[in-house]
Amino acid sequence: MNERLIKTIGDYIADSKSSLHHGLLTGNAGTCIFMYELSRKTGDNKYEQKADDLLDVIYNSKGNIQSVLDFGNGLAGFGWFLEYLIKNGFCNDSDDVSVT
Repeated sequence: MNERLIKTIGDYIADSKSSLHHGLLTGNAGTCIFMYELSRKTGDNKYEQKADDLLDVIYNSKGNIQSVLDFGNGLAGFGWFLEYLIKNGFCNDSDDVSVT
C-alpha cells in the first residue's frame, strides 16, 4: 500500500476522537495497534501518542466488556490485544496494562 496514503489515514485517525467501541475488530483496540505499528514504521511520535491515549481509554473502560467469548468486542479479543502489544514490544509486560 502507498506509504503516503497510510500516513494520510494515520493523520486522520490521530486527529479524531476515540470510538465509543473498544473492540479489536471495529474499535479502539484495533486502532491502537494500527497507530503503534504506524509509529514504528514512520518514526513519528504523534502516532505513538495517539496509541498511548487509546490504550488509556481502553484501560479506563475495561469494565464495560460485555462478552467473554467474543473475539471482536469481548474479553477474548481483549486478551489477544494485550498479548499482541506485549509480544511486539509496545508494552513491557502484562503489568503495564492490568485487567484487575
